[in-house]
Amino acid sequence: MQSAASQGRLFAQAVGCGAAADVVACMRGKTVAEVLAAAPRPIELERYGARYQPTIDGYILTEAPWRALAAGRFNRVPFITGSNQDEGTIFTRGQMIPNEAAYRAAVAPLVPDHVDDVLRLYPISAHGSAFAAFTAFAGDAVFGCPSRAQARLVAATGTPAFQYYFSKLNQRAHAVTGLGVYHSAEIAYVFGRFTGFFART
Repeated sequence: MQSAASQGRLFAQAVGCGAAADVVACMRGKTVAEVLAAAPRPIELERYGARYQPTIDGYILTEAPWRALAAGRFNRVPFITGSNQDEGTIFTRGQMIPNEAAYRAAVAPLVPDHVDDVLRLYPISAHGSAFAAFTAFAGDAVFGCPSRAQARLVAATGTPAFQYYFSKLNQRAHAVTGLGVYHSAEIAYVFGRFTGFFART
């Protein structure tokens, strides 16, 4: 709660409502353009320390989502989750991981007791470079593995659970971004919005 409230105050200041008598009314009065201009770009969220995730507020969410899923305390409707082939690319671009030493240094703060395991499961030789190996690990660690675990928790309650793995490379988008089948690349297909560099070939 404290972290979420702090983040909310920072955004209120960024959008020009931090000192308003009614902060909420001020924020609601902003245009979409003003809100977008004040918000960090999605790929910058981690860099700026912004984390958009469920907040256990005691009202809407009374417990951690993982705990609720494990205990079967959730709305029992068919469930789908999944990940994309290159989930990590949008988050690791710009990082310098030129060799195994740098790879180890990047992994160590994330899973300090399993650095050797990561390098064994994501070997440089299989990915072509230390950077590519780290990117593959990051994508699986943050998206692939949690979505699989989530689907398993739901399925264990007898609730229909499905998992997808999206691997369709949009050549035009890749030509512009160089990020492969990156995080959010499936959205154009989900909503049928093939515009700009998402246009279909």
